[in-house]
Order: sequence, then C-alpha cells, then structure tokens
Amino acid sequence: MSTAKETIDTFLGVVSGLSHNAPLSDDLLEPCLELEVTLRKLFASSRDDPSLKNPYLGLIDLFSVVQGSNMLKTRSLMAHHLANGTSWAHNQEQYTRTLFPVTPLHQSEAYVTSLDRFIENWDVFTQGVLSMLMEWPNVIAAGGSVLAALMSFPDGLSTKSHCEINRFYQESYPTSDIDLFLWGMSAEEAKETMNTIYEGIRASVAWDVVCVRKANVISIHTQFPYRPIQIVLRLYLSPAEILSGFDVDAASCAFDGEKLWINPRGFAALVRRCNTVDMTRRSPSYELRLAKYAKRGFEVYLPTLRRDQVNETKIYNRALRHWPDGLARLLILERMSYDAKYYIFLQPPGIRRGQKSDRVPKDDYQINDTDYELVWTRVPYGKSWDAAAVKSMIMKIDKVLNEPARLWEDHRDLHRHAAIAGNMSDLLHKPFCEDCPRPYTLRHNEILKEDQNKYIYGPLHFITIDPGRQLATGAFNPIDVGDWTSDAYHLAVGPAGDDELALSSSAPEV
Repeated sequence: MSTAKETIDTFLGVVSGLSHNAPLSDDLLEPCLELEVTLRKLFASSRDDPSLKNPYLGLIDLFSVVQGSNMLKTRSLMAHHLANGTSWAHNQEQYTRTLFPVTPLHQSEAYVTSLDRFIENWDVFTQGVLSMLMEWPNVIAAGGSVLAALMSFPDGLSTKSHCEINRFYQESYPTSDIDLFLWGMSAEEAKETMNTIYEGIRASVAWDVVCVRKANVISIHTQFPYRPIQIVLRLYLSPAEILSGFDVDAASCAFDGEKLWINPRGFAALVRRCNTVDMTRRSPSYELRLAKYAKRGFEVYLPTLRRDQVNETKIYNRALRHWPDGLARLLILERMSYDAKYYIFLQPPGIRRGQKSDRVPKDDYQINDTDYELVWTRVPYGKSWDAAAVKSMIMKIDKVLNEPARLWEDHRDLHRHAAIAGNMSDLLHKPFCEDCPRPYTLRHNEILKEDQNKYIYGPLHFITIDPGRQLATGAFNPIDVGDWTSDAYHLAVGPAGDDELALSSSAPEV
C-alpha cells in the first residue's frame, strides 16, 4: 500500500507532466480521494493513530512543488470530452450534468504563480488586520478568504494598483469573513491563543474592536473595510483534519502565515473550476454554500443530474413560498443566480427581510450559508458598522429574545442568548448573564440539548458533541442523506441513482 506521501507525490508528478490539453481525470485523482476518505475515518475514530502525527498529512505545500506551466492552467469541460474523441452532442449531454454553468474556461492561470503574489493579495484582502501576529502557532486561516487571495485575477487586473484590487475584492467578496482554525492545543491553550489573536488585531487597527460570541464561533469586529475575523470553537488535531472536513472542494485550502496548503480535492477544484456534490459532506447549509462558490466561478457537478426529469411546474413556480430541500433547493438557487427577482416570496441569499418588531425573527424566506450561526444574528459588514454599532445590535437582539412576555408566551423559563458582545477576556472567562435561571429539570436539559447549536449557556466550551459523526461529515449540524432528489423530480423518477450520488466523491473528468 502506498504511503500518503507517495500518493501525493505520484499525483503531482503526473499532473505536472500532462500535455497542454490533457484533462485532470478522475482516474488521476481517485487515489488521493481514497486517501482522504481513509484519513477522515481515522480522525473520526482513531485519533491516536501514529500515522496522524504529521499535521500536514495528505496536503500539498502548493508553492514549494515544481510548477510546470501545465499545473497552472485551468482545464475546461469541453476540452476533456473533445480530447477523448467524444462527439459534440455527447459533450453537450455531459455538460447538462452541471449546475450554475459558467462560460467555457480558457487556458488561463488556475491560481497565482508565487507565494509572494499570494501574500500581496492576502494583505489587500485582509487589510493587514493580522499583520501584528508575527507567528501563527497552531493557527491557520482557511476557506473562502484564502481561496480569494489564491485565485488568479481577471485579465489585466493583476497589474493594477492595490486600490483597484481592493475594489475588486469588495465587489466580488462583499460579505466574506476571515475564518481561523485552532489545532494541536488544549482548551486552555486555545483560549490563550484567541486572546493573542484579539490583542494582535487591536494593535493592527486604529479603531475600537469588539468580540461576539455565538454557539460555535467567536468573531472579532472593528470598522469597515476590515473584515470580521471568525474563530471556530472546535479544537482540531491538525490542518489535515481541518481541510478533510471542508464540504466544498474549492474551499479546501489554508494559510499558516508562511505556507499555502491545499489538499488534492481542492487543487483539482481550482484547476477544473468545479465543485462536486458529495452526500457524505452534506449539512443544512450545503446547497447554499455550493451556490455561493458558483458565484465565484465554480460550477457544481452532479453525476446523476437529469434535467429532463425535473418537475419544472413545482421548482419554477414563481409563487413558491418555502425553501425545499436537496437538489430542488440547488435548482432554485441556480434560477436565482441569473434572475434574483424571479420568485415573488423567496429572498435571494444574503438579503434580510424585515421582521415584525414584536416577534422572534423567523427564517421562512431566507436560508443560511454557514453552520456557524443563526441567519438573523449575522453581524452586518459595511461602512456604517463599527464596534459600537455591532455591540448595540447584539444587545438589542438579546433584550428582545429574553423579554419576560415572550418567554412566557413560548412556555420557557430558560433564557435564549443567541449572541453576546464584549472584549475577548470577558467572553472567555466571565459569566455573561447573572440572571440566567439554572436548569434543574429533565425538560430544562432537553431544551439545552435542543439549543446547543443555536444559543449559548454558561462558560465557553469547545465543540465535542458527537465528535465521530461531526468529524466524518465536517459539519456542525450533519444530516442524513435521505432522498436528496425527491423534491426535484417527477414522482415517476423515484430515487434511482441516489446510491451513486451518495458514493460520488470526485469531480467530472474535465
């Protein structure tokens, strides 16, 4: 059996030797995907396994590998099938297996050509908010913010000024946070590290800074244009574990302050400009996250997609009032991507619908693109929002949620704290509500269990709930596969093909 290093080295060697028009095929990627599945199982059930001692197991140090010109090229869907001798008609049929189709890719750079260029982009994207953190011990930034700095620019933009590049980032990533992950440390060490990050940010900016604690994250906010910093409240074993749990292929990249790390799945997504639906990674926010990355130029590939069997009367009903699940949701998001006002009642992602002032906010018309928080507690990011405004908003939400009349109406005596605001030390160590009733009945304990991913109670703790299942899915709120297509197709179609979908973990051979 090949070692992880041998598997990665073989993959990189083959990719670097591909001819100009050759595809990065599934056959080339499959051994790496099998390796990642093995690692996910080990992280879930055998965390003391000696093979996991290497924190970067199965990852690629992107800018240290030999980069032939072909490794930097995007490889289009059309090029693959034509190169394999298939007809144009068959190629069109295969192309219908994608959602959010983008303009056929040209042979451009798939990502920036050097670490120095990435760091320049990173500094512009983050506005240098992490510049005072001279070292990043056991901390990585990962996900969309890293991908943004890694991707190549549209033609001509790379030679523009920092101001013009910053304008591009503000327009293309208007609400993106900077996600930080902690690994290889105890809970107490993690709290010390979080305070160090907070103090480093305070030293980097000239404005007031406030922290917001929610059920699964602590975020750090200052003043526009500095983006929020989000620290995930889970302790990981290594960067390899962090990236193996990412649900969207393209987001599987990380920066540790010195090197850019990516797994083969993420590398393939960069080159192919395509994310593959994988039911083993599904969470409540999965479809919306795929749609979010589609806006950034990554198609969604679904091997079992049958557009000719879609229940168009149901899916494309302009008066649709509630979000369906699974494939149906993804098809609606695809429709909204080129006609945001098509549905009368459904709101496009990222738009907040006004709520009646006397009710707890509901999510009937909007969905969330993260498992980290309730959509109606998301802190806005923009020119009118500073630390004081953020703190005021959080205090108002808390007051509304815990009005005695509302608690009585909901037959509830335990408080609901969706978020609290303050400095990092207070959030880490001090009680935040001296009036919180203590749970003393079985029903209270049931409520706390139901609320654990929505509301906070008591001292800060790191996520350990059902760790095996969480680590296997990479989600805070993993869900079962079920019939992912049932809301999308005519009844006569049935669930045929779902088993294939559930097992699919690779992208199209593009």
